[in-house]
Amino acid sequence: MDNTSIDLSSDSVLDKLQNLRPDKSSGPDRLHPMFLKSCASAIAEPLSIIFRNSLASCQVSYDWKMGNIVPIYKK
Repeated sequence: MDNTSIDLSSDSVLDKLQNLRPDKSSGPDRLHPMFLKSCASAIAEPLSIIFRNSLASCQVSYDWKMGNIVPIYKK
């Protein structure tokens, strides 16, 4: 995959953070979307740097590989 086709600018990260739905629950990181949305302007630049460095080094944090698998009961 060509990493130049992925927009990881601080503006795009800020846009994604500001468009989070505050009525959703926290993810595996236990950070509530309301919290992320409220401090989006402060964390957008550091997050974009982390994302770009991860993509450039072709390494992903172990925590990013973790997932919560929850079975959903269906009749």
